[in-house]
Amino acid sequence: MKRVSTIFTTLLIAAVMLFACACAPGAPEYSVKTPDYVSEISAEKLGATLKEFVTKCEDRTTYSAGEKAAAEYIYTKLLDCGYGASGGADGDESTESDAPEEYTADLSVQDMHDADIKKVAGITSDEIHLSSQNVVAQYRPASAPTGAKNVLIGAYYDNRFLKPEGASLGGFKAAGAISNGTGVATLLALAEYLCTVRPQFDFTVTIVFFGASAVDDIGARLFCDNKDNTALISRTVLMVELQRIGVDHVYAFSDARETKREHFFYGISAANGLDVYRPTQKSPIITGVTNLDGVPFVQWAHVGLFSTFFGQNIPTLNLIGANWETINTSDVESAEYGNVSFTSEDTLKNLETRHPDYADKMRTAATLLIRSMESENFIDVMTYDKENFPDTDILTQEWIWYLVALGVVIIAGGIMMLVINIVRKKYPIVYAQPKRMKMAVFGMDYEDKSSADIFIDVRGGSAQEEIFPGVPNNTAAPVANPDPFADVFAGMTGAGMPKNGEVKNISEQDHFGEAPETDLFSVKSDSSEANEEAESASGERDGDSESLRDTSENVENGNGDESAAAKSSVRTDESSDVNKKAPKRTVKQSPSRKTVSAGKSASAKKAVHEKPEDKKPE
Repeated sequence: MKRVSTIFTTLLIAAVMLFACACAPGAPEYSVKTPDYVSEISAEKLGATLKEFVTKCEDRTTYSAGEKAAAEYIYTKLLDCGYGASGGADGDESTESDAPEEYTADLSVQDMHDADIKKVAGITSDEIHLSSQNVVAQYRPASAPTGAKNVLIGAYYDNRFLKPEGASLGGFKAAGAISNGTGVATLLALAEYLCTVRPQFDFTVTIVFFGASAVDDIGARLFCDNKDNTALISRTVLMVELQRIGVDHVYAFSDARETKREHFFYGISAANGLDVYRPTQKSPIITGVTNLDGVPFVQWAHVGLFSTFFGQNIPTLNLIGANWETINTSDVESAEYGNVSFTSEDTLKNLETRHPDYADKMRTAATLLIRSMESENFIDVMTYDKENFPDTDILTQEWIWYLVALGVVIIAGGIMMLVINIVRKKYPIVYAQPKRMKMAVFGMDYEDKSSADIFIDVRGGSAQEEIFPGVPNNTAAPVANPDPFADVFAGMTGAGMPKNGEVKNISEQDHFGEAPETDLFSVKSDSSEANEEAESASGERDGDSESLRDTSENVENGNGDESAAAKSSVRTDESSDVNKKAPKRTVKQSPSRKTVSAGKSASAKKAVHEKPEDKKPE
């Protein structure tokens, strides 16, 4: 019963904590009926871009030729947007008065080589050869000074259509419309907006399409390890990832802790009526391996290549599609359809059928980023979060999490014991205690009494309690100064034996004559010879009893004096012979008791049987 109550209490506490986590605020508290989208980015164009990308690049398996073909498709689209050329620097004049004087839109492909990939992925085989690439575009307006702060926006473009070479992950024939065609299409729209509208920022914007990311985020990790990107990483004050946009909700996750940028992005969403959710600490916590080395747990909102940049002490923002408004034990994209990423169900047809407003979700994410970058205090907030980035090095030590887990167990155990004690006091449970039987050899005064004990008092108490040991003697008062040889005397004389249910002690017997006082008493020996003689003597005493009764009758008739004397003489001689052979012991008799001789005289026995009124006067 105790074990059941403990398990029940533990489950109850876990359920309460999980329920409290699920009830944390996530949905926006403002109206989203009339969102103020960026007009330059339309839902129709986003849908068309996604459809073209998924159709032409269905197989984008990591490390494969299909992944390389997808990188070439993206590179071509960026060229069409104006990247890879300079505007205004070559002397061309714009006819618009508000056109910038100068801007730079760089475009490059950063190759990932076999040795570097194997080192990061932990592959040692020389029989396989791996390669991949990141496509990088950068927009630098004329208003951004040299060495200005940088904002990095990224999305991975490969998928698991087939099994990647050298990887344990299998192929799922996953076209990757949701994961991550929606992120690629949204990022292409952002890149086009920058080169077309050419907004004036005091920072640069770097756009990266990451390859080799469907397997352990290799593209993001090698991007950070590339020495050519060291200066860019040091200037980056924000990294944004776009992934699987288009399902139930769009979440803007900045950090598990409260940050200044979290309030900033949520304020921009409210000002523009954007349907953006905040997972924060509400995101389900799971165990697993992450890019934050040594950290044995991760929030679902922390899953992604952006966590690599978080590990570089760069503030991050994860714009991710999901549904975490219920108690989930796994990463759920949709409450109705579940998680389809990296499965054969991740197709454009299913996306259009199950989530017909997917393009609006993509538009929401693009608008949030554009409105945020256009805000006057945007770069100040991001710079503040980077300068005040918490030191999380201690969190990357695995031993610290064992201490945390131990502390949680101790606290949970304390709470559980407190609840159990409260419940026990209110609803006490009586348990049957087994009784233990003990022998009170030296009397009850020498025993530690307990309610769980039943004592057999071999010294005190009544004969009934000694005969029936099931009667507890815990409360029986001990006999004061008991005579240790009272029972022995009673057995030898027969005076103290119960008669007709009456129990009397030797001291309570009636005496009609004074017995001679003596300090020595004969006790039967334990030897076999003494026992035989004792039995013989006992038989003779029985015969004497018969003779005594005959003598008594003769005395009444006036003829018994001589016969009684003769009998007494014979018995005395025989008793002395037995006592010579049996061992003797001397016991000093208590002064409070009268001494009774073991060899009781015949006259005493006679006095018991005859009536006082029958005595004849001498």
